[in-house]
Amino acid sequence: MNSLTKVLFFACSVVFFAACSSSKPLTMNMAVDQGSSFDYAITTTNDMGMSVMGQDMSITAQSLQDYNFMVKAIQPTGVSDIDFKISRMTFDATIPMAGDVTYDSDKGADESSPFNSLGGLIGKTMEASLNKQGTVTSIEGADELLKQVLSKMKGGDQIADMLEGYIGESAFKNIFSTITGFSQGKPMKVGDTWTKNVEVSSGVTMVTDYTYTIRERAGGKVTIDVTGNAKTDPDAEPIEAQGMKISYNLSGPITGVIVVDEKTGWATTSDIQQDLSGKMTMGGTPMGDMKIDAKMKIGTSAKRK
Repeated sequence: MNSLTKVLFFACSVVFFAACSSSKPLTMNMAVDQGSSFDYAITTTNDMGMSVMGQDMSITAQSLQDYNFMVKAIQPTGVSDIDFKISRMTFDATIPMAGDVTYDSDKGADESSPFNSLGGLIGKTMEASLNKQGTVTSIEGADELLKQVLSKMKGGDQIADMLEGYIGESAFKNIFSTITGFSQGKPMKVGDTWTKNVEVSSGVTMVTDYTYTIRERAGGKVTIDVTGNAKTDPDAEPIEAQGMKISYNLSGPITGVIVVDEKTGWATTSDIQQDLSGKMTMGGTPMGDMKIDAKMKIGTSAKRK
């Protein structure tokens, strides 16, 4: 076989195998083995801009969490039992009347930080069960750990409410939804879309309607565009802070991109942003109820290590 023939044969082989790969049915079913391990860095941001009588009352918060997910067992039904834990957590927030508050688990206990009790989460194993589509069916151990952390939390209910949205059971379910659970239980193709409704709370209860569209399938990766709308829950109880009751009426678009490893059904990267605006009502002030223009940006990004 001469050199030219070898080159042509190789080129045809590449095209053939690429075509075969892309022609396999696309399901994005979760396909993991017992003992498989996944490490992710997950960043959550929550920035609220507002001004009260000319005074800046903006709140900013960011949490970085390093997660380990380990497949403990595969049940005969196809449900995967997964142990997961946080190996590191940092938290930074700027809160009116409280100033800047920080925490970094790598730096050990810091008695001056109201987030010091977050160290009780580090390295503690929680359990999740996921079905064949990668959707969480149950989480065990998260709420117990959360109660322990909040019982030792300094800084009052405002900080506790904020943290519940980052480390509560609903928050962990939301994290799983950003990295797996994209299968619809049937073969799919580029251009297919599906929707999902999610409610999460991070101090403010949000109702989100997501639309997922498969943009591209190449090299064993599936690129999914995310759009939709988010709004605050109009029936949610007001947040109480410093003798005031605060309620929100915000809404806005969702945008994002998720890249899924077709082999496992788990994302390699995920980036979702919500950009909301509207009114915030502060009740119980010396001047009565006050309606304030407010903007909120919420972001969640995940990257597999």
